[in-house]
Amino acid sequence: MAVAAPRPASTVVLLRPGPRGCEVYLQRRADTLRFAPGCHVFPGGALDPEDGTPEVLARLGGEGRWAPQDPDVTPAHAVAALRECYEETGVLLARDAAGRPAHVDPERAARLAAARPSVEAQGGAAAFVALLRREGLTLDGAALRYVSHWVTPSWQPIRYDTRFFLATLPDGASPGSLSGESVEGGWWEPGAALAAREAGRMRMLPPTETMLRFLRQFETFEEVVRACDDASLKVEGRTA
Repeated sequence: MAVAAPRPASTVVLLRPGPRGCEVYLQRRADTLRFAPGCHVFPGGALDPEDGTPEVLARLGGEGRWAPQDPDVTPAHAVAALRECYEETGVLLARDAAGRPAHVDPERAARLAAARPSVEAQGGAAAFVALLRREGLTLDGAALRYVSHWVTPSWQPIRYDTRFFLATLPDGASPGSLSGESVEGGWWEPGAALAAREAGRMRMLPPTETMLRFLRQFETFEEVVRACDDASLKVEGRTA
């Protein structure tokens, strides 16, 4: 049996401060999906061929956090991470001409929420960049902190070569309607999510569990942010 080639992909571990420390956003995938059915995952997906085109990269602002840890991570990985985060949650990590987060303008936030299902349905970077152009927005590449690299084991029929990024929920934003791949979504304390997994109430893949165990070691949201800004930080992934 031929081994499937892994598709390049990006994932965003979206964080926010909670009453007892950081919280992370997880979505449960539909049971009908071929890859990771019924699992709780972070928002993410495969790179689109247009994620790395000059027109798209011209909309990527800010200094990325990928070069110190993994020279194979490209700006296209950052674009894909930001695009998938918006398509799957409605949260857009972008800034306007004045440098403000995209969601701080309530009218723009409403337009972004209304446009999300259409952008997801069209798929790829073209519709996403058209939205950015209409709204006069630049993607906030500096909002991403690259932390890990995972490759789906060779025995799996569907495989991904995935870079994981951490990001904090921007001002004015909150996850909205679910994407077509998810049946529920919500904020979890890392320890609570791991307890639910151990009790059999939640299914997750090894990268998700590993990332949650990493996040659980921090007592406050501020500690996570400082750790993410540490250029030496890297959560060990697994290849097969």
